[in-house]
Amino acid sequence: MVETDYVVYKTERGDYLSLLPFDHVSQYGLPPEAIIGEVLDGAEPGGTLTPDTFVANRAFHEFMHGVVERHAPEMAEFADEARQRQDGWIYVVDRRTPTPAGRVLPEDVIGGFEVRMGHLVAHSYQPIPSHRLMTERGFFQLGDELQQHLVFELAQLRSV
Repeated sequence: MVETDYVVYKTERGDYLSLLPFDHVSQYGLPPEAIIGEVLDGAEPGGTLTPDTFVANRAFHEFMHGVVERHAPEMAEFADEARQRQDGWIYVVDRRTPTPAGRVLPEDVIGGFEVRMGHLVAHSYQPIPSHRLMTERGFFQLGDELQQHLVFELAQLRSV
């Protein structure tokens, strides 16, 4: 499992959560797309974040969807599922969901790809608007491979 270390950056404008480590941010800055969201005043220092003390950043969420769209089609698990499905849609499910093989809550469905004749249709990815970066069950979990792509692409960003 990929270690997911969220870092809170305290700034004059507010407290922001990111996946980028301190040494990277001190050298290259913290671009808007790398900010998962804002930690609200009601959060206790060192305490657990909740949906009430966190506001998601749309720019990050859109960036994350771009990573999913670019890299999920390359992954064996999605190609295998497409071959089994043949036609229809397959969905990228947030790994935090308690029932991945059963009924998945709308907030845990990240996006979907159309499948035709056992293959993912190019450029068919659709983000699911009801997906939440944080729920009562914690922050989003992409799974190891997609998480690695996300962190790598975030690290390529530079703040202006």
